[in-house]
Amino acid sequence: MKTLLLLFNAPLQAWGAPAKFDYRETEREVTKSGMVGILAAALGRRRSEPITDLAKLKFGVRVLREGHVFYDFQMVTNPDRAADNTLKYSYYLADAVFLTAINGEDNFIFKLAEAIRKPYFPLYCGRRSCPVTPELYAGISELSVEEALTSYHPVMNNDTIQRYIVDVGADDKNAVLSRDLPVTFDRTYRQYQYRNKKEYMDQITHPEEHDAFEAV
Repeated sequence: MKTLLLLFNAPLQAWGAPAKFDYRETEREVTKSGMVGILAAALGRRRSEPITDLAKLKFGVRVLREGHVFYDFQMVTNPDRAADNTLKYSYYLADAVFLTAINGEDNFIFKLAEAIRKPYFPLYCGRRSCPVTPELYAGISELSVEEALTSYHPVMNNDTIQRYIVDVGADDKNAVLSRDLPVTFDRTYRQYQYRNKKEYMDQITHPEEHDAFEAV
């Protein structure tokens, strides 16, 4: 089993949360559904194609830098009925940095790594307005998801405490349910199931400064 590491250090990111009316919110870290979408795009899969093999991969995130949430808005107009004009709000993360780990069978991980380096479709940090940076591919590790996340350097953070979010089994006493496991991205019938994950903190002894625009 190998672990693929990906570094998300774009200055602007948005990781889909359930939309509420005219508000498109963002989670505070890379989601598994977002990760599956990126891998599927890199492989050249259409939205209607199966993603079961990608959803089965063990997934974890290390929050190297928390970032800041902000929003913008746009007016959606109806040329025939001005009364139907509405404001829609979109939330984003600025100056955040994440390391993700995806664990699976060796040959499949090598295939995914090659696809990430030469993607079929453009890759984004959640939305099309948030392209990934050239540093996305961070290597392949022989370690487990948690070990690979913990051992990664540099840490790219000013903080001394960092968050980790990883897939776990239902029997883990710290497991919580998250509706973040994609079944299909088909536009006519998108489906998500629940996955078990846990979140914990880790002490960082030598944090390093991160410039969000260095990679741009």
